Amino acid sequence: MKRLSYFVIISCLAITIFACKKYESQIKGKVSYIDIETQKEVAASGAILEKIQIIKDKENKMATIRSDSNGFYVFDYVTDGKWKIKGQLTIDTIVYQSYSAIITTSGEDKKEVDIRLDSVYVITNEE
Repeated sequence: MKRLSYFVIISCLAITIFACKKYESQIKGKVSYIDIETQKEVAASGAILEKIQIIKDKENKMATIRSDSNGFYVFDYVTDGKWKIKGQLTIDTIVYQSYSAIITTSGEDKKEVDIRLDSVYVITNEE
């Protein structure tokens, strides 16, 4: 009887541990832009990236990070659902910006999404 009790306790603990384990996705990639002067693709070091969740066609900004010195970024702990990544980088007076396509995660997968920023506008100081 004592063995049966231990078996039941261990089984309940195992079920509880596996039921509570949370699986989460990851979205990572590289951000780049086309330099206006050289017309070459360059890693977007320090770009601001926003992770945007899409629920019923409504967008909610969930997290913001910066890309590393080589233009790489990682969003960990992404739950299942639909997402979009917005990237932005300002160099001198030029603002580069772009959005990824919609990314669908299962809660257990890893998605690699590279983003190329486009020149959106030039900041001017008119006085």
